[in-house]
Amino acid sequence: SRGWTRFVKAATGLMRMAEHAEDSSKLASTVLDRAGQLLLGGSVRMLTTGETATLDIPADLRDRWSAAGHCPARH
Repeated sequence: SRGWTRFVKAATGLMRMAEHAEDSSKLASTVLDRAGQLLLGGSVRMLTTGETATLDIPADLRDRWSAAGHCPARH
């Protein structure tokens, strides 16, 4: 529908602006990191119908995140 197309275009533009801001703003980086954590957590809860799940992040990805200073907090 046209409404959905407009929404997707607006969301895409907003994400582009946020990604650019992330490079120069600690606040934007923090907000986007937290949003990503919430999105991932919500997706896992939805896919597992609320059951506990363990996610294994590949070591090379963890290493790249750590080297970049963006490794998500471990819980």
